[in-house]
Amino acid sequence: MRTMSRQVCFIVVGVVLIVGFGCRPTVREAGDESQADASSDPQRKKPEESESFRAKPSAASPAVEPKNSGQDAQRKEPKDGGWGYSPKEPGNTSVFGWQLLALTSAKMAGLQVDRSVITRAGKYLDSAAVHDGTEYAYRRGLGPSASMTAVGLLCRQYLGVRRDNPMLSGGEKYLLDHLPDEHSLNACYCYYAQHFMHNMSGYEWDTWNRATRDLLVRTQIRDTNSCADGSWDPANDAWGTQGGRLMKTSLSVLPLQVYYHGFLPLYKPLDW
Repeated sequence: MRTMSRQVCFIVVGVVLIVGFGCRPTVREAGDESQADASSDPQRKKPEESESFRAKPSAASPAVEPKNSGQDAQRKEPKDGGWGYSPKEPGNTSVFGWQLLALTSAKMAGLQVDRSVITRAGKYLDSAAVHDGTEYAYRRGLGPSASMTAVGLLCRQYLGVRRDNPMLSGGEKYLLDHLPDEHSLNACYCYYAQHFMHNMSGYEWDTWNRATRDLLVRTQIRDTNSCADGSWDPANDAWGTQGGRLMKTSLSVLPLQVYYHGFLPLYKPLDW
């Protein structure tokens, strides 16, 4: 709890600073924001009561759809079913993961998600898959990596693949062979892999969790005389230079709250 409290204080300060600068989100950042909104408190305002959503009539019942949604962004991309960092850019697995999680959150929140978008998303994963779907690449034709494999495996789960599927069981073994350590930290990898392994459960999850949890707790900065107290240092992270301390801290604490997912709408079974 002390680790979480320190981190929350650091993020609150960081968010206030970011909002003050009025940054405009990219396609990936918009997906992050949508996911955070839709997977938050179930007692939040209904979608139709929020100015962020517009009504979309349906013959059967009224439905709502978020403005500038990931669905529209996917339609503007080349026809590979993925998402890139900007419209008309070829899809990549990194942005794909955030967008699919955002759409999953939207579906859970009662928003209308076009089934064809999900079908195309599945085809994109097929194109980025390596070794019969147990590993994933950043983009079609490239070699697999641990971080992109974690993204691909978690997205397979959200698309309805069962845990006993050879793709997931084989991917699980791959991740256990690539446990994170202090010399090869990647906050995005920890985030996606922790979620995937938690959903798989079993002794494999226990092995992964002990290694990841202890690493994150051990590497948190504890210095009450520093403004960095409660954060994680981005210097030794694969994407620390691009994302900075706030990104590193946010993605480091999220794996530590995976144990409470049963209380969040995002982690309930979903029928697309």
